[in-house]
Amino acid sequence: MKEFNTSIETPINLPDFDFSTFTQLQLPTTSNLTDVEFFNENIGMIVSESGEIFTTNDGSISWTKSDFTKDFKPNRLRFLSNGDAMIVGDRGTQIKSFDLGKTWIENSNLDTNRNIVDFDCKSPFECQ
Repeated sequence: MKEFNTSIETPINLPDFDFSTFTQLQLPTTSNLTDVEFFNENIGMIVSESGEIFTTNDGSISWTKSDFTKDFKPNRLRFLSNGDAMIVGDRGTQIKSFDLGKTWIENSNLDTNRNIVDFDCKSPFECQ
């Protein structure tokens, strides 16, 4: 176990990882990846700094690039408790998927041009 000192009073012990069991994956992009999130052990998403969205439904064995296109830099991707996914990014961009990333809808009601870097929703009703 490795011990990490944190700002909390009790150190956190993390197990040693055997990185030799990891497999490096190649995604069809030259952009840097900005976030990764998994809803469960099989369903996950990755976003790149150029707005590309990749999804997996087999635990990251294979990844599919979404057809969604928008010129923005995503900063945060999150799954909500019901499986909906949200991505926020630069220039006030907020997009949401109700079908595990197959389709995306942009929230055009946000009246901001600021970069959104993070958000926190406990339930889908908080992020309408």
